[in-house]
Amino acid sequence: MPIDLPDLEWSETSLVSEERITKGVPNRAPDGDLESRILLGGPICRPLEQILPAGDPALVALTAEQDSVAYTMTDLAVTFEGAEEERIEKVWVQVKLTATQTSQPPIVWSMTPDKVSSPVEMFASADIKADLKVFTAGVTTSRKTTGEATFLEALNLLRSDPVWEFSRSGAHEIRGAHRLVLVVRSPAGIAVEGRLSITASIRRKHWNIIPYRVLLAGGLDTSIFPIRS
Repeated sequence: MPIDLPDLEWSETSLVSEERITKGVPNRAPDGDLESRILLGGPICRPLEQILPAGDPALVALTAEQDSVAYTMTDLAVTFEGAEEERIEKVWVQVKLTATQTSQPPIVWSMTPDKVSSPVEMFASADIKADLKVFTAGVTTSRKTTGEATFLEALNLLRSDPVWEFSRSGAHEIRGAHRLVLVVRSPAGIAVEGRLSITASIRRKHWNIIPYRVLLAGGLDTSIFPIRS
């Protein structure tokens, strides 16, 4: 049974260039940081047991494990807005999971989308399968498609440092709004935090590709938010 995903509140970010030294390329970016190229939606975190309908096979599976592990869904989104004579070449959206009072670290159990070869529209609902993983028909694909470059790929599944990587190709620009959903698996009764960070590589006018740190709320590189309390 599909479950509705929450509406997300959007916030602006700013991009600060990383100084670097590359042979034949100036070691500083053009003057001025970049505003409003990337918007962040969320994150919103919800325990799976609170959103699954009664009798759902996923809820039955979750209940069988509830004394030892907990599952939490995190919704977030990003919007990319390019500018004239600019190209967003790469973007990395990372969430580092941390927990206290446990020797078993939390891990990301499921990431949606997992791999897509072209941009997709923002999706508003998703299925939670009996293995407690998120699935959205028409969005994810794990097949290797000959002749098509990967636009978005989920990395580091079953680890505590999941990353979504966006890549520009000759067929697709990095633009528009994209929803990202992950399920976190953690020891029962343990508080879990997420540390969200975004980095990007942008080609600006006559310059080479320039790496940027994306500053989030409060002008910080990392946004810390509670996943499970």
